[in-house]
Amino acid sequence: MTLAARCVGFRTCIFSLLTITTLFAYGVLPAEAATRTGHPSFLQSMEAAALGAVSPSTTPQGSGSGQVMTPLDANSSGHDDIVALTRPTIVRVLVHFVGTTTVPAFKVNLEKLSWSVGATSGSQTMQIPYELYETGTGFVVNPNGYILTDAHVVSPAELQKVIAGAALLKVMASVEAGMTAKENAYLNRIHTQAQYEQLGIDGVAFILDHISMPNASKVVVLSPGKTIHATSTGAIASSALLTQIQNSNSNAVKAQVASLMQSGISATIVSVNNNFLNDEKDVALLHVPETNLPALTIGSSRAVQTGDPIYVFGYPANADFGGLNDEPVFTSGVIDAQKPSTLNTFNYLETDAKVSPGSSGSPVINANGNAIGMLTLGISNASGGDSFSLATPISLASAVLADHSIATSTPGSYAAHVRAGIALKNAQHCKAAITEFQAAESKNNVFGDSSKYLDPYITACNALIASGRSLDTPWDYVRNWVFNQDSFFWVLLVIGVLAVTAASSTLLFLVRRNKSEEQTIDVLKSELGHLEQIGAATSAGIAQTVSHPAATAAASPHDPALDLLTGYIRNARAADQTDEVIRAALATAGWKSEEIEAGFLALGR
Repeated sequence: MTLAARCVGFRTCIFSLLTITTLFAYGVLPAEAATRTGHPSFLQSMEAAALGAVSPSTTPQGSGSGQVMTPLDANSSGHDDIVALTRPTIVRVLVHFVGTTTVPAFKVNLEKLSWSVGATSGSQTMQIPYELYETGTGFVVNPNGYILTDAHVVSPAELQKVIAGAALLKVMASVEAGMTAKENAYLNRIHTQAQYEQLGIDGVAFILDHISMPNASKVVVLSPGKTIHATSTGAIASSALLTQIQNSNSNAVKAQVASLMQSGISATIVSVNNNFLNDEKDVALLHVPETNLPALTIGSSRAVQTGDPIYVFGYPANADFGGLNDEPVFTSGVIDAQKPSTLNTFNYLETDAKVSPGSSGSPVINANGNAIGMLTLGISNASGGDSFSLATPISLASAVLADHSIATSTPGSYAAHVRAGIALKNAQHCKAAITEFQAAESKNNVFGDSSKYLDPYITACNALIASGRSLDTPWDYVRNWVFNQDSFFWVLLVIGVLAVTAASSTLLFLVRRNKSEEQTIDVLKSELGHLEQIGAATSAGIAQTVSHPAATAAASPHDPALDLLTGYIRNARAADQTDEVIRAALATAGWKSEEIEAGFLALGR
């Protein structure tokens, strides 16, 4: 791998014209620098330390080993909600560095262990041209085109370190060439190896203080999965072009990458921390001239706990930088630990999620679909153990957004519609859910067609509506409740209805019977009063009636005595008196037995 391709973290140096060979060609390194083995031990220490300063101890996940991330099924159960919320917000960032940097002449004092500006026979002011293409991942955080990514994706800081290290090696090669054996022995005696190592590190820092480079010359955001027209030739190209891009000086490859740059959406660097190699706050903010974009919800990294599940969406290249995927890859893992930064100003989020080069700037997403971190580094275990990834907490990015007054949550946003739609669908309010999903799909889909991820929800809702299981009206609730009861419920219901019916019938019978008895009692009371009156009349006049039946009979065509007798018998019977009691009462009143029997005969017994 070239010095220029020693990319910190997960960004991918997909094409570089700044190779060691290029540095040789411009006189930065003597041709023998890469192969000499006999130079003094103190110079070996200095050069090793200098190279260590420009070559990160962290390496891209899978680089050099052929290891690539294993994607999850983005449509599998349990992941589809996260995918629907996040996928349309993920973008690929393509960066082009090109220009010339000036490295002033400088020299080293090996006795005083110091560096200074000044020309020597081996060090002259150098004009070094450079050109570098890189790719990373970003995510939209505001509908008005604001995108977060890692600073090292768009910052020239690492490229400056590469140039500084190469310039230092040139100076040290010149020093070695002019050194005598006596001087070598003397210098090895007066200073320790550790002091010379520090001198090498200080040399890189010294050179960095005296050179400067602008930020990326051009930053674009690609439209994944969409046809890209190369304006220079009129040919149709796409991100698939990158499958042929290798670290090469090929003009043909350069032209292909350039066509992609021309076809992407130009982005402006709003903010980038070019000091990220020191303070480790690896955050940059970009802006594209687009509106109404789906935006990822910014969460909080304060509540993150070890063991929390996380998801990662990123645009990796393959392990040997041989190509780029058209679609972001979706992986998952857990938070293994939180580790302090070098300056102890924040805690990195360590995760076991498998991530490949090209994923720098990818959001780390929690189970609620909120961004809680940004991928920045991959740590490879030299002993063969598991590798892991580090993410900066989202609080660093939130501070940058706050500094630029960028809102991260807006009414009617893509995320708000999707969350509302999912909640309504889960509650089976499908007509309202479809309205929310369609509102989400109406957002700007320049970075990914959201309908691909939302249409399955709409299809599922339409199926519920067609089956009558959607709960959109009060009647739907009743119908759905009825249809969802099992046979055991209906057996219990029938038994209950029968029991209630039986109880109601019994109660009605008892009420009616009670009412009938009350009516009977009222009749009896009335008849009893009437009988009492008859009895009184009978007691007062029965003897007279009995004594003068002929006179009574002569006064009427009917037999009044018989009428009186039958009337008494009828009323007495109505009062539930037995015939024997009636006969005894009449006999006591003075009626003859044949008259009494005549009365009963008149009533037909």
